[in-house]
Amino acid sequence: VVAVSLTYLYLAREIFASAGLPFEAQDTLPLAAEPYAAAVDVVLECAAANFTRRALMALLRSPHFQFGIDRGSLSQLDAAMAAHRYLGGLDRLAAFARNSGGSEGPAAAAALAIAAELAPLIESRPLAEQAQLLRDFLERHNRDHRDRRRRAKAAVIATLDGIIESLRRQDPDAEGTVTELSGAVRRWLGGQTFAADAGSGGLRILDAQAARFAELDDVQIMGLVEGEWP
Repeated sequence: VVAVSLTYLYLAREIFASAGLPFEAQDTLPLAAEPYAAAVDVVLECAAANFTRRALMALLRSPHFQFGIDRGSLSQLDAAMAAHRYLGGLDRLAAFARNSGGSEGPAAAAALAIAAELAPLIESRPLAEQAQLLRDFLERHNRDHRDRRRRAKAAVIATLDGIIESLRRQDPDAEGTVTELSGAVRRWLGGQTFAADAGSGGLRILDAQAARFAELDDVQIMGLVEGEWP
């Protein structure tokens, strides 16, 4: 039994799994805290930063997407961009890709194609179209994951579907750039929860409120800090 279960659910996945102890919990976690939701931020930041080397590399190296560029080619591309003092911008990226005749050439062309997909987010357009562009990008470059990440991705896509539908029905004339889209996506994701993948059987993690109504043979009260249990 814990005072507030959220912190312990994150710890339990690491600690109990490492010890080989099965556990279960009935709580939900914030969707915004899932790694795939954070990866959506990486996509938006890449466009917001106008495809700087740092932002572009963060996107291309994300384990949540499939861009068809291997790690070795990415390292060569990163080094070439640094050597050419590439500072960002789609036009400069296009010029860099045209002039890349070395081993980094294919990776540069792929990076340019990815940036071109996201470039419309920088312009002011209907927000419903912006959200649809983001959704299509996530689907197009999806990487197969384990069940938990697959469910998180489905929850994020469902959230984007909700944003698109809401904008089209309630505010079809609303326009904005990646800045406004990022704010809307973060607000919606912040309000969603995600079912914890805690299995069944074994140790049960209960918060103090739920424990009052449980039939238990043995109880262990647990607290990370003394103030959790006055």
